[in-house]
Amino acid sequence: MNPNAGKKSNWPEVVGLPFVEAEKVIMGDRPDCKVIHVKPGVRMTRDYNPFRVFVITEKEEPYKVVSPPGCG
Repeated sequence: MNPNAGKKSNWPEVVGLPFVEAEKVIMGDRPDCKVIHVKPGVRMTRDYNPFRVFVITEKEEPYKVVSPPGCG
């Protein structure tokens, strides 16, 4: 069974937003998920977690989102 079935699981609309704004959007849609800020060059775990959202941003403030975040 897919725990994300019927729930929003990706956020292309936050690309270009600062991380803090993107986090608000994601948490508004999915308060059951943990949002994780990832800067370039930082290693990420490869295991699948349907309640985790990696948000990849630019290296420096305001940490704009560079790719569409999704659950996993």
